[in-house]
Amino acid sequence: TTVSGNAGGGLFNDRGGVVGVDGCTVAFNTSPGTEHSGLMNWEFLALHNTILAGNTPSNCANRVDSYGYNLEDGEGCAFDGPGDLSATDPLLGPLADNGGPTMTHVLPAGSPAIDHWNPAAYFTIDQRGYGRPVDGDFDGTKVVDVGAVEYVGPLFFDGFETGNTSVWEVTLP
Repeated sequence: TTVSGNAGGGLFNDRGGVVGVDGCTVAFNTSPGTEHSGLMNWEFLALHNTILAGNTPSNCANRVDSYGYNLEDGEGCAFDGPGDLSATDPLLGPLADNGGPTMTHVLPAGSPAIDHWNPAAYFTIDQRGYGRPVDGDFDGTKVVDVGAVEYVGPLFFDGFETGNTSVWEVTLP
């Protein structure tokens, strides 16, 4: 799931709530002048394989429990689980129609979220319905990416997507 662009914060877990967030991207939610953030937690909120980035005033308000392989662009969530990355920019693309039924933030080439998911526990499809895992860093090993969307890489490796025809042997007018 992608939770993005909300005014008033992204996810609010009130007293008495027990919430698990797994394989999500929580980004660019705002709530200026309040403590509400990307994640506002008053009870028990467990995170696993989730991206938190660009939330204002912070990614997390109050304690969250990390079950590992989370990525945050700041340090407000105080992640301490296995494979967690703090102060790491996931390099998220803009919220857009990237295929599938809902808007998402794709990972560009070089994102630290690519091939960083817990290899022992993952969903077999991403939010768009694309299959997981994919060898996103092209090292010969398929590992799922952190967050809601799997990086699938360029469709063509010869520059076709960018319009770069310099690597082609022949071009026609």
